[in-house]
Amino acid sequence: MSHPRALCILGTCVLVALASGVARANVAPPGLVPVKHSIHVDVEGALPPGKVLLMTGTFKGAAVIDTGTLVPFILGRYEFVRLYLIDAGDLPKVEAIRENWVPGTSAYEARSAITDRGLPCSDFLKIQRRDTPTSPVKEVRLFYTIKADGKSCASKHVRTDRLSELGAVIDSEPGSTQWPAVDAQPSAPAADAAAPPPPSSSPPAASAVAPNRGSLPEGTSACGTCAAGAHADDRYAAWLVLLGALVWTGRRALARGGF
Repeated sequence: MSHPRALCILGTCVLVALASGVARANVAPPGLVPVKHSIHVDVEGALPPGKVLLMTGTFKGAAVIDTGTLVPFILGRYEFVRLYLIDAGDLPKVEAIRENWVPGTSAYEARSAITDRGLPCSDFLKIQRRDTPTSPVKEVRLFYTIKADGKSCASKHVRTDRLSELGAVIDSEPGSTQWPAVDAQPSAPAADAAAPPPPSSSPPAASAVAPNRGSLPEGTSACGTCAAGAHADDRYAAWLVLLGALVWTGRRALARGGF
């Protein structure tokens, strides 16, 4: 067999092997799976007239929370969840935000305008996002109590229940017996430090990550930031470029020399 032809065959085989390696490197390893979420908020006394409770950081940007009832919700991907007391007159704007929600767009700014006019009732809530595929936990249910007088608002974490698929309580984490002070500019929960930053300079309204062991922030993989994998992909790419050039050279030699 001629040298150029052998070079082409060898280079093509190595290219295929390296391309397969890159594909395998980009496949996320098996890890944690999402769980469902719900929240039950009671009010100490009553909400001030003309005020409603809003949760930010959900899948559609925000959700109105009817107090005294169980409210299912879906977490936003890169945000932290927070409770606000807002004017009832802003409800049509909230609905418009939900219908057009895209993080980092005018909908985000419109939501910030609503929450800036309102009162923060909580810091960022710590919420378990995922669990192992074999875990019996399928839903995380939060219980909070709030009190507000129109000039201030505070919330108290009563407990967090972890439920089975049939709704049975598997375990329960007690909350606080005290009314914590609400920070107007809270820091992101430490457990979510690896999560991507919110899309604007406004304070993010978003979710925290799991208190249970092995939980990862939404949007990250089981390998953390996967920096090592990124370097491996760079090496693969360099070899692919080099071998591609060799194969191209060999084929040109074949075409010219008639091997």
